[in-house]
Amino acid sequence: MKKGNATGSRNVDLAGLVISTKQAGVLLKLTQPRLSQLETAGWIARVGPGRWRLLDLVQGYIASLKDETKRNSQTVSLSRVQIARAVAIEQKTAREAGQTVDISDALAFVDDIVGPLMADMDGFPARVTRDMPMRRKIEVELNDLRTRHADRLDKAADVLQTGGEADPASA
Repeated sequence: MKKGNATGSRNVDLAGLVISTKQAGVLLKLTQPRLSQLETAGWIARVGPGRWRLLDLVQGYIASLKDETKRNSQTVSLSRVQIARAVAIEQKTAREAGQTVDISDALAFVDDIVGPLMADMDGFPARVTRDMPMRRKIEVELNDLRTRHADRLDKAADVLQTGGEADPASA
């Protein structure tokens, strides 16, 4: 038995092979209207009514897919650029309207409020009682409160400094 190629023992000239519209639709999984769209766009051409050259059909369809992928990629890139520009405009508008605060100013403001509060809390146990065991117990509770809230403020400051939005509930 003689070994042949995938089409049998005869050589097929793909460049000259012509198929029907129905065969083209089945081959490429396209409808007749979609084939007409590709033809109108110049990706493929008929060789006669309802007849297509197989090689031109496949190569034209592949070229149209590559072009579509390229256009989609460009569209995504353009969208990203447009979003970045919109964000920059929003930020500029907010700055010009005085709706933003510099991070260092915001952190300094918090320090100005929290610092004196902490100092007042340091003297609180002594003002409440002269009983030393009770005073120590109050000091322990106040220190726990300070630590918990200091950690919360540190996390919120880290988020703000990295450009995120502070969510007081989650911090």
